[in-house]
Amino acid sequence: MHALPSKLTLAGLLVLVPAVTGCASTLPDGSPNPDPLEAVNRKVFWFNDKVDFFVLEPLAHCWDKIAPKSAQSSINNFFVNLRWPISFVSNLLQGKLRAAGTETARFVINSTAGVLGLFDPATRWGIEERHEDLGEAFGKWGIPSGPYLVVPLFGPSTPRDGVGSIAEIPLSPTYYAQEPYAWYAGDLVNWRALNLEEIAKAKERSFDWYVFVRNAYLQSRAAKVKDSDVQDPYVAPEEGGDDLYDTGDPDDTGDDLYDLDFDDEVPS
Repeated sequence: MHALPSKLTLAGLLVLVPAVTGCASTLPDGSPNPDPLEAVNRKVFWFNDKVDFFVLEPLAHCWDKIAPKSAQSSINNFFVNLRWPISFVSNLLQGKLRAAGTETARFVINSTAGVLGLFDPATRWGIEERHEDLGEAFGKWGIPSGPYLVVPLFGPSTPRDGVGSIAEIPLSPTYYAQEPYAWYAGDLVNWRALNLEEIAKAKERSFDWYVFVRNAYLQSRAAKVKDSDVQDPYVAPEEGGDDLYDTGDPDDTGDDLYDLDFDDEVPS
């Protein structure tokens, strides 16, 4: 999931990768099985889902009552903006020089006119994001993803994406901040609050929540490696609008250029 990236310790992943990369099996029709570790993955997925239900989701509901959607969207924009070094390097590694330049332009614009990335004027000016990560870069190099993995507390991944996530750690500005895990936790809770309804609806409509998450993750990652135009299945679609500093809140009329609606009445 978008909010649950695989950021294991290097030592932990080095233990996992040899164990899983050798796993391979086929389905009854002879096609490759992307989830040969399903029996173990389902147990880890069950654990993660309980952590989400008893810890993360209640925190997200509390935050959702405190902070209006416009403020949550601005915080999400802030953390997305901080991922510029990862996207810049990933684009360069794929030879996407124009995309790397576009991401740099977005970072400069959103960090200045967008008030440290709280707003996204770059998109309003027609400078669309060209976000990439190291897992995608490795995929473009022809490195196979390996079997599907569910990592305790961190969610869906693959060996390729897991190694990519670890390599991204020193590229993240929050890695050098005091209490980096507090920054990560804040980003995670805020993202979960933004997607409370979307995730609840997905759970209600899915016959098997595990299969839904697995298929959505694998299909999304495969499409991104191929540069297909797909919507991240774990992120709420952005609402349209003409306001330069639109935060993504459908109720935000944009009357105040920098209005975050912090004084909105908290619903009872």
